[in-house]
Amino acid sequence: MIETIHTFQDDRIFKHIPFVRKDSVFFDIETTGFTPKNSHIYMIGAMTCEGGNTFCIHQYFNDDDDEASLLQQFFELAKNYEVLIHFNGNGFDLPFIQAKCTVFDLDNPLETMKSIDLYREAGRYKSFWKTENLKQKTLEQFFGLHREDNYSGGDLINVYYDYRKNSDPALKELLLLHNLEDLKGMMTLLYLYEYAALFEGTMTYDRFQIHDYTAADGQAKKEVYIDFLSDTVFPRPISVGNGIFFLALKDNRLTLRIPLYTGELKFFYRDYKNYYYLPKEDLAIHKSVAFYVDKEFRTQAKAATCYGRKSGQFLPEYDEVICPYFKKEYHDKVCYFEADHVFFENREQLTAYAKHVIEILRTM
Repeated sequence: MIETIHTFQDDRIFKHIPFVRKDSVFFDIETTGFTPKNSHIYMIGAMTCEGGNTFCIHQYFNDDDDEASLLQQFFELAKNYEVLIHFNGNGFDLPFIQAKCTVFDLDNPLETMKSIDLYREAGRYKSFWKTENLKQKTLEQFFGLHREDNYSGGDLINVYYDYRKNSDPALKELLLLHNLEDLKGMMTLLYLYEYAALFEGTMTYDRFQIHDYTAADGQAKKEVYIDFLSDTVFPRPISVGNGIFFLALKDNRLTLRIPLYTGELKFFYRDYKNYYYLPKEDLAIHKSVAFYVDKEFRTQAKAATCYGRKSGQFLPEYDEVICPYFKKEYHDKVCYFEADHVFFENREQLTAYAKHVIEILRTM
C-alpha cells in the first residue's frame, strides 16, 4: 500500500460552510468499474485542512490488490473528522465502500459522519448553471477552474490495468493527477453552497427601482428592479428567467427584474355561496346586503364569479406569498398582490417575495 501526500495553499473562506477548515475530510475513490461486485477500488484520495489556509491531500494507492488494507488506512484518517465532502458520493463512492466493507467484514466509520454531496447541491439549482451536464469537470469549468488532467474516471480504468502490467511511472502519475484534481476541484465547487445560501435567504435588501420600458407589442410598461446584497463575492455571474421573472447575479449583487402590472384585477371571495353575482355591475355582493337588489339583476355567485375589483399596480406571484392576492381570471395560475409603499417598505416581505421568485426559477 502506497501513500502519497501533497500540500497546497487555498485562501478562500466559505462562510456558509465553516467546518471545511477543521472538521471535514474530502474524499474520492477510483475503481476498476462501476459495480463493487465485479470491480475493486485501486485508490482513495482524502483532503484535510492542516490549519490556516494549508490543505493536505493523502492518496492511498493499491499496488497489491489488498482492498481491505486500503480501506482501513483511509478509515484511520477519516474517523478523526465529523463531515464527509464528496461529489456524487451518495450515488457511487459511499455505496461502493459499504459493499466492500460487507465483503471484508469491516466497520465503516463513514456511516456515522455528516455527508455533503456537492453533486446533489448542484442539482438543486441546475437551471441556474446552464451547463450541458452536472459532471464535476463541467461545473469546475463553469466556476473558472481548468485542469491539467484530461481524463474521466472511466477513461483511466484501462490506464490502471496498463500500469499494473508494466509499472510505467508515467501512467501512475496520470492516475494520481486525476484523483488529486478531483479533490482540489471540490474546493471550487464549495461555491455551490455559497450561491445556495444566498438564494435561500442570506441576503440583505438594498433598494428597489421602477423603470419604464417598451414591450414587444409597442406598449409603454413598467418593471420593478429589486436588489439584494451578499457578503460573498461570487466567481461567476448568473442570469436566468422564465418570461415573467428574471434574476441576475454579479459580484455580490442579486437583482430581480419583474414586470409591474398596472390596471384592474379581481379579488375572489372564498365563501362564494354567501354571495350574489350582479352581471350588470360585474361584481359580487354579500347576501346580507343583496335584498337591496331586485332578483332579476342578481344570480347565485359561483367560485369564478364571486369577486370584487381593484385598480392599481401589482406584482405577480405563483402562490399566496403576499396577501391579499388578485387574479385576472379565476383559473389563472399567476396571481398578483398590490405593489404599494407598504410592500416596498417591508424588508421581510421583500425578502420572502425574492425567495419565492428564486424558487420558481429553480424548479422551472
